[in-house]
Amino acid sequence: MFLRSRHYKTIDLTGAYRGTRALTELGFTNSTASPGWYYDGSVYRQAAANAFRFSSEGGRTGLLCESADENKALYSSENNAAWTTSNVTKSAEGNSIISGKTPIKCTATAAGGWIGQTVGTTSADCYSIIVEQGNSTVADIELYDGTGGSVSIVRLTFSTGVVSQVSGASTKIGAYRITPSGPNGGATWLLHLTATGGGGTRTIRFYPDSATGNKYSYLHHSQLSTDHTHPLSPIVTTNAAVSRTADVVSTSTIPSWWNDSQITVYATAERMITIDEQGCIFVATNGGLTDYTLCTMDGTTGTNEARITVSIGGVAVDVSTLTPSPSGSRQRYAFSAKNGATYAAGSGGASANANQVGAPATPEVLSIGQAAGSIYFLEGRVYSISIRQTAHDTSALESWTS
Repeated sequence: MFLRSRHYKTIDLTGAYRGTRALTELGFTNSTASPGWYYDGSVYRQAAANAFRFSSEGGRTGLLCESADENKALYSSENNAAWTTSNVTKSAEGNSIISGKTPIKCTATAAGGWIGQTVGTTSADCYSIIVEQGNSTVADIELYDGTGGSVSIVRLTFSTGVVSQVSGASTKIGAYRITPSGPNGGATWLLHLTATGGGGTRTIRFYPDSATGNKYSYLHHSQLSTDHTHPLSPIVTTNAAVSRTADVVSTSTIPSWWNDSQITVYATAERMITIDEQGCIFVATNGGLTDYTLCTMDGTTGTNEARITVSIGGVAVDVSTLTPSPSGSRQRYAFSAKNGATYAAGSGGASANANQVGAPATPEVLSIGQAAGSIYFLEGRVYSISIRQTAHDTSALESWTS
């Protein structure tokens, strides 16, 4: 819910009803021109264009904020003649985690059996699947190039959640568990790889078992993107590639409850996967990017893990570089400003000393999950933002974020 006070505003985004109400009361909109998908805790459903998306992978619900994407797989979430097989039997069977669809039950009849779909000609791809464990112990995915052969094969071991490179090379691999009990009773995961090379006609392949026959899993969804090095939410396709526009969540009705002389902001956010790019949790700006206060998170090891940045007149100063932002865990960030000094703290209690960078004037726009509608997309979920009309000291910031 939206907690009212003349001293603070808290936007609770941990549920669709309370989150939508809070955002609407503060004048927030999501300017996205296309529908998008979200996980409601049981299945992925399609949200209408311009609707807020609240997604619950891993059992935690938050406001989903993503950049634009396109799925080039022609039949992403159903059995079709476009899916060819080698030593695998396929059938439309069971319950799907994608609303309105039926998964492909894939059973290996011999070692090395696969099901695949020829997609198109690209040279850099992020391939991901949503797979539910049947009686298989592992799941392999492969990006195959018609010119250069196999580009990359990676493996998810269901019992441990470990993802390993089987052959070839990838620039990024990973997985996270969507739910321990999927629609057919098995643990359901998103598994992904990103690889470059080749340039011929691409084929995406799924191996339901690595070494023996008579093992099966449910293939719920397949996605191939050339826009990113990391997977985003499902985009469901039928016979053609489909695009989704970015989430641009913002409001311009904030001057009445923003205190120029002193301010404190607390925020909680999460990325389900490690992304080596800055992602905006929130930004208060003059509408452009000359005067602003920006909070970002970054999965890059060793550099720019998290930043609180203040810009005045186009001159930006990093108030802090904070603790790393590991994927799959909620991260807390906070900053306060008073009398021209800005303080910050991040998850783990790490803090920065006061920086005499001043504080920008009353902002015209507050954005969540992206900055200025085009950069620093979070590619994750925001759980809460609390804005206080008073400056808390560094001990309070460190206590809240630790």
